[in-house]
Amino acid sequence: MIQNIYNLLDSELFRDKIEMYIGDRTLSSLANFLNGAFFTLKLYEINRDNHEPDFDKFHDWVAEYYNWKESTSGWKNIILKESNNDEKSAIDEFFKIYDKFKSFTKDVK
Repeated sequence: MIQNIYNLLDSELFRDKIEMYIGDRTLSSLANFLNGAFFTLKLYEINRDNHEPDFDKFHDWVAEYYNWKESTSGWKNIILKESNNDEKSAIDEFFKIYDKFKSFTKDVK
């Protein structure tokens, strides 16, 4: 059962058939989907304190991962740039980096 956004991102079914859930297999579609999901949580004051990892830190983590000086471009734009603006390879890169981010944040705690 999918209990939160992180369970969804970890789900093999979601990853394998992502276009079925978000419209198409692109990083921009995934970013829009996640922005909407996080906005909904905030709008309806749904507690996400227990959900790991803290996705708000993902921007800085991605910037550091790619040795960018700052994260103001946001994780989506950084990953897209590093993937030569190829939306389809960028989504695969997202999941690779997201998995590393999760492991890193677990080790820090």
